[in-house]
Amino acid sequence: ESPMLPVSLEHSSAQRMSSTSENEDTRQRIIACIEILLSSMYYNRLISSPRENQNLDYPFLPLHSAIRAYPLHKTMTVLFSLYREEFSFSLDPLGRNIAHAICSREIDDIHADIDIANQIPAENFLRMDNYGFIPLHLSLQNPNASYEFVKTVANRNKSSLSREVASLRDNRYSHFVPFQIATAAKCNLDIIYFLIRSHPSGVH
Repeated sequence: ESPMLPVSLEHSSAQRMSSTSENEDTRQRIIACIEILLSSMYYNRLISSPRENQNLDYPFLPLHSAIRAYPLHKTMTVLFSLYREEFSFSLDPLGRNIAHAICSREIDDIHADIDIANQIPAENFLRMDNYGFIPLHLSLQNPNASYEFVKTVANRNKSSLSREVASLRDNRYSHFVPFQIATAAKCNLDIIYFLIRSHPSGVH
């Protein structure tokens, strides 16, 4: 026969279990509010139940939303820890993943953006969007992208340095390799020289 716990211990144990349950409920409510805010900011309209609106018009894209919202770096790190495992490979209606998203937005804090890029799975940097662009291609067309940022993006998956733009939707950059895009987009010479050195066989 198992010994009975003193009443005081049983009461203390029940209190701890209740407190744990209440803390988890509070955490889930906070996360639900965060998801509503993220989705509503991303779509510029109220999305009251983001996870229940999984359709082509309003997919739940918490990491895309976070990147577009420009939160503080610490907040972004927390959001990545919450959603990275489940949503790292999600695509928006343009066929773009979160690597495309960070490469095409205006860069607000170069060090924070480099840190975000380094948290994104390397395979995302070879994914083409619906226009034939991989993330490196978009970063070269981004007037805010510095040499340091472009180099970080290229080094996340070095195969991207030789990847041509696919011929989709009459894209004017069709079949361009990165250094050609950089030249056409009038990137600074440091970026162009880096791309040529990284893929010399692409220079004809």
